[in-house]
Amino acid sequence: MGTVATTGSAVATTGSAVATADSSVATAGAAATASAMPTLGSGGTAGAAGTPGSAPAVRSTAPGSATAGLAAAGPATATAGALTRPLVYVAIGASDTVGIGADDPARNGWVPQFARLLGSSIHVHNLGSSGTLLRTARQDQLPVAIGDQPDLVTVWLAVNDLNAGVPLDQYRADLDGLLASLGSQTHAVVLVANVPDLTRVPQYRGQDPTALRTVVQQWNQAIADTTARRGAHLVDLYAEYAELAAHPEDLSSDGFHPSSAGYARLAELFFEVARPLLRS
Repeated sequence: MGTVATTGSAVATTGSAVATADSSVATAGAAATASAMPTLGSGGTAGAAGTPGSAPAVRSTAPGSATAGLAAAGPATATAGALTRPLVYVAIGASDTVGIGADDPARNGWVPQFARLLGSSIHVHNLGSSGTLLRTARQDQLPVAIGDQPDLVTVWLAVNDLNAGVPLDQYRADLDGLLASLGSQTHAVVLVANVPDLTRVPQYRGQDPTALRTVVQQWNQAIADTTARRGAHLVDLYAEYAELAAHPEDLSSDGFHPSSAGYARLAELFFEVARPLLRS
C-alpha cells in the first residue's frame, strides 16, 4: 500500500546500524506526510496523496534460517542451481515497504521479515520511500535496483497512484515499463503485489464500498495482466486481506498501515509465492 496518513499527523522512521557476519539489510525510507483521506471520483481515480519524501539509507540485521538460492537460471547461479554467493534481494515500494506502522520498521516491516524467511545468506536493499508513485520509482528506485543486479525483486506500488488520481492507463504503462526494464537488464525473479481490499481498511470506511471495490478490481486486473505478460509473479494481497482485516491487531494505530503482526503475515504471503522459485 502507499502512503495515506491520518489528518493532522505524520509518521517518521529511523534506523540504526548493526553488523552481522551472514546477512545485511539496507533500508531507505521517509516520514509519511499527513494528508486528508482521498475521495474516489469517476473513472477509478481519487484525490491527492501525501507528499513523497526520503531519508538516508540505514543498515540493520536480517538474521534468518536456511540459505536459499533462486531456481531461475542466471549468471549468479551455480551449475547445480544454488547461489554461490549471498542472494541479492531488492525491494521497490512506498511506505509499507519502509515498514510504517511497525514498532521497529527496520526489523519488523514486511521486507526484513520476508528476508528472514528467505534465509541467512542474503543481502537486502530496501529502496522503499514513503509517498512514492510508480512513475517516481521508475526514475529513482529502478536504476538503483538494476545496478544491484539482484536475484529477487519485489514491487509493491499501487495505492499511492490510485489515491493520487493517476489514470489507470498511465499506471499500467509505468508498471509495464518497470517490469520490462527489470526483465531485460537483470536476471531477477520479480514478485509484484496488487492492491489489497481497501473496503476492509478503516481509513476507507467513508467510501462507497461498491464503487471502491470496483475500482480496486480494475486496478488489480491491470496489475495481473501486466505481471503475467512480463513474466513476473503475482502476490495476491486482495484475496488474503479479509484475513488481515479480521484481526485488529494486524493494523497499526493509523488505521491504514499494517502493524508488526500484520507485516509478519504479509511477509508469509510473499514467501508463499517465492518459495516454489527457491531451492536450497
